[in-house]
Amino acid sequence: MRPTLVAEYTPGACDYAQCYVPASRHDTCAAAGLGPDCWGDLGHQHTPKRSHGGKACHVMLCEGHADMIDNGMKTGGTRLRDYVHLKGYPEGATPHYVIEDRDTGEILKEIPL
Repeated sequence: MRPTLVAEYTPGACDYAQCYVPASRHDTCAAAGLGPDCWGDLGHQHTPKRSHGGKACHVMLCEGHADMIDNGMKTGGTRLRDYVHLKGYPEGATPHYVIEDRDTGEILKEIPL
């Protein structure tokens, strides 16, 4: 079981009430470069998904990558999944947003939060 993220919310960074995405990454798809080109509007990616109780947002994803990650669809033969991981847990834990291959567990992208 992965540890859960406890983060500090910065009010005023975005209109979304629980957006933890820094302004420097608010206009960039976190999955850019994985699979096909980005398409659709950028949106807040809830980790875990809202249907699983997630309310906080840590990254932005384009509609295409969000759909692939949320629904386990293949992109270039790879099924993607995402999660927030506390690297170095429990001492000096640094939260990271991770996108990995759903079948092999290979980490494809890791973004420090």
